Amino acid sequence: MKRVNLGGFWKIPVVAFIAFAATIGIARSDTDRFQNIRRVARSDAQLDADSAYCQSETGENSNGKPTSPAFKHCMLTRGWKYLRTNRSASDGQWWDSDQNLWCWHSSFLGVASTECSNTGR
Repeated sequence: MKRVNLGGFWKIPVVAFIAFAATIGIARSDTDRFQNIRRVARSDAQLDADSAYCQSETGENSNGKPTSPAFKHCMLTRGWKYLRTNRSASDGQWWDSDQNLWCWHSSFLGVASTECSNTGR
């Protein structure tokens, strides 16, 4: 029987496939939080309209990418101060920007708790 030494070459495609497969099925969504800094109350419809205007001026504000300084500045000129971006996943996880960790609800012996990790569950 003839043996062939692949020299570790096979490991690269396998590792790449595992990394790719791990990301499939985890849909994440980002929610930017803005505070109204004008002295009059404004509705969510006004926030949506200003957000749409700023996206048309600065480009798309995409999930999974940091909110651009240009978008934040545009929103500020329209009376909305950027606070933070909340990231969440379809599997019940969310991004805690205060701790810079992924968090999820759990329970132990019937007692509800919240767990957090830098890698998620």
